Amino acid sequence: MELQHTIIATFLDVTCERIMEALSPLERTLKETHEWSLQRMHSLCTKSMDTKDIDLIDDADAIRREFDEWLDPAGIDHDIISLEYIGEGSEYHK
Repeated sequence: MELQHTIIATFLDVTCERIMEALSPLERTLKETHEWSLQRMHSLCTKSMDTKDIDLIDDADAIRREFDEWLDPAGIDHDIISLEYIGEGSEYHK
């Protein structure tokens, strides 16, 4: 029988808020997107187990493939290029 791993995570809302406030807007967006992808995959898999809908597993796997580089904790760091909005309402709009 193969060993199964269990992860127990605890956090305080106050601590999470302080961490998020300290991040730049880009870092905050990246962190929120990373957390969303994990939560969405989890909810799709859970719903699939409840409803016996295999298509939801495919949807979760599609998210995993899309975010694969972000989800691998042993993965290498990546350069991120962020473009500033230059359209109507920006400081660059004339």
